[in-house]
Amino acid sequence: MDKKQKRIFLILFPLILILLILLILHSLTSRIERSRVRSDALEYIRAIKESEGDEGILSLFGYSLPTIEDELGIGKGDDKDETERRFVYRKALSFTVKITSQTSGAGIVISPDGVVLTASHVVPGKSAVIEFSDGRKFDGNVIARDEKSDVALLKVPGGDFAFAEFSSDEVFVGETVYSLGHPYSNYWSFESGMVSGLERSVRMENGGTIPSLIQLDMALYPGNSGGALLDGNARVVGLVNSNFSSSSIGFSLPVDKLRAMIPSLYSDGVFERAYIDAVLIPLDENIREYGKMKGESGLLVSEVLSGGNAEKSGLRGGDERVKYGQSVIFLGGDLVLSVDGVAVSSQADLERALFYHKKGDEVVLEAKRNGRIVTMNIELVGEGDVVWQR
Repeated sequence: MDKKQKRIFLILFPLILILLILLILHSLTSRIERSRVRSDALEYIRAIKESEGDEGILSLFGYSLPTIEDELGIGKGDDKDETERRFVYRKALSFTVKITSQTSGAGIVISPDGVVLTASHVVPGKSAVIEFSDGRKFDGNVIARDEKSDVALLKVPGGDFAFAEFSSDEVFVGETVYSLGHPYSNYWSFESGMVSGLERSVRMENGGTIPSLIQLDMALYPGNSGGALLDGNARVVGLVNSNFSSSSIGFSLPVDKLRAMIPSLYSDGVFERAYIDAVLIPLDENIREYGKMKGESGLLVSEVLSGGNAEKSGLRGGDERVKYGQSVIFLGGDLVLSVDGVAVSSQADLERALFYHKKGDEVVLEAKRNGRIVTMNIELVGEGDVVWQR
């Protein structure tokens, strides 16, 4: 080796040595990183299994136990309905609680920070004991309630709770549904049944009427109230209320109505129901005859609030002042036929159409004016927003 070659070797050797060291270090750190990631993944899967069981692990890959069994052909000889019931029961145990106050009932954990949905009559006071299926107990505080729909929210201290998933699918007559509750203080009793009707109304002891309920062919007893009505994927499709129910027919508040109410309940503590800022009068034979509206059906717009939302949307009141019993009404205004697709011919119809709407919501109103149909969008107001200057 001549001097030139030696010089090249002395220059290249350290570089080659450094590259080899870097390759070795990279290999070692990659192995360490893979080991750490694997350890973290195993720890995460272990935590999911402890909290939610095998179904929780399957959910990481977008499957439920009934689904994967069906797709892979596992357990084809087993009773599919039984498999579904087992899955729903196990899943519901993770987010269903027992509530004990002056009475007792069930509740649904609906957020990881411990917000619990239940029936208002289950928690008549300001607090209650919340018990989970694993034996944990907490003192929960009532943070909101709506007496008209018999719905309440509680808050459990702490966080990282398993919580229910709300279904985005519409229930259908004939669908199999389930509920987990505590009838007569018997813990974690599981009921199954069938949706037997939709859009039912039930009159409460306080004289009010709750519309748009799901009717159930399911036995519900004291202690079932406040529990979830569940579909075959253990998703919430309604809130069970045994106060509405008899020995053979049950009722549940549907999930789409709960979705409309819960955000306002949580943020405001109450659900401020909404109104159309106009005087709407049901037709009787005298009004039909005097107003030349024979055969018509709907709500007559007697007055609209000056400068109000209804007036701004184009709704028109009457201009012919007449005595009606002990009151004065105005004839010649629009005749309201429907509100948000609900036909209205009585105050009860109007209340049903607006029952789950809050102040600020917009509804589509259909009316008849001079023999033709007109439609308009009206922003609803709160009860305290209407002050008539007569």
